[in-house]
Amino acid sequence: MNKKQKMRLPASVKKHIRKEKARIRRDFLSDETRDDLIKKLYAKFNDYINESEKEKEQKNDKLEKKEIKPKKNIKLKSKTNVKVAA
Repeated sequence: MNKKQKMRLPASVKKHIRKEKARIRRDFLSDETRDDLIKKLYAKFNDYINESEKEKEQKNDKLEKKEIKPKKNIKLKSKTNVKVAA
């Protein structure tokens, strides 16, 4: 996961990742296995991140495709001239 890429996950998922990382750091001594397991942990949620980004893109595409119809000018014929006192 890139540092530039923001993780937009629900708070519960972030909490789960944080706890799992802490457990991995406690249980494993070698840095290599720690890094591998943490990368695997992020890989599990990578699909979740990509799905949410795709949904946002689809919503943006729908908004762009939506045509804005020009307003019709309606001319009303008034039968009486009413003046409003100011």
